[in-house]
Amino acid sequence: MVSEQTDRMPYFSVLRCLADADGLFIPGSDDKTYTASKLYPYILARKPLLAVFHQESSVTEILRATGAGSVVTFDDSHDLNQFKHE
Repeated sequence: MVSEQTDRMPYFSVLRCLADADGLFIPGSDDKTYTASKLYPYILARKPLLAVFHQESSVTEILRATGAGSVVTFDDSHDLNQFKHE
């Protein structure tokens, strides 16, 4: 089951949600310069993590370097049949 809350949450409430979660998902953007502002709390939660980001986003490099989760990357071609999973 997945639930989404689009309202802003207080910082410590977010940390509690990350700690209570069974797994985490970080959606990216088609903007290759986009970096998720809350990336490090997700990494430090030490939960199974899946992220989808542009292959040139700094997030992909950080997740690979830390081994914190799986990242699905895409490039500017937007060919959905060309997803790469690591």
